[in-house]
Amino acid sequence: MVENNEISINYVMNNKIWNRNKVNIDEVFAYNVAKDVISDNEDKKPMTIEDYQQRNDWPKWKDAIQAELDSLAK
Repeated sequence: MVENNEISINYVMNNKIWNRNKVNIDEVFAYNVAKDVISDNEDKKPMTIEDYQQRNDWPKWKDAIQAELDSLAK
């Protein structure tokens, strides 16, 4: 049997692994996880067209926006 020592909370976002046997899961732990989520969120969701235009994938966003506008116009 494989033992699972990982606490997988937010692992996808910040790639940190916490060992269940070594971490005291309490308010301090929850605060630190939340703080990591906020500070490590490198790929923040763009909020304005200007934000989108500064992204490397702007041409894809532009096409998606135009497709949505065309759909709404129909």
